[in-house]
Amino acid sequence: MKKLTFLFIVFTNLLSVKSFNFNMPKFDKDVDCSLTTAGVVFAASFIPYFLDDDLKPSIYKDGLTRGEIIMKHKRAYMSKYLEGDVNKLYDLFPDFEIKID
Repeated sequence: MKKLTFLFIVFTNLLSVKSFNFNMPKFDKDVDCSLTTAGVVFAASFIPYFLDDDLKPSIYKDGLTRGEIIMKHKRAYMSKYLEGDVNKLYDLFPDFEIKID
């Protein structure tokens, strides 16, 4: 009975999808070309995020090295875990050092 109900649901969904008209509106050639160009430029704008730091343009860098970024994330994680500021631990324990796993 479960299989029959499942097949009925799938079959009715397929019939309802075919009843809709999914034809895209027709654009002029100029509009179609500009949409394609805009899509390519938008997709290409994400490429620098995947490059190495040496190859990355300066506008995509925040000035921190990978180690500094890891320490920043670790410090934020510890502050959230302790529900306070991790920097106050330096007042209590002067030799306190955050270790990277």
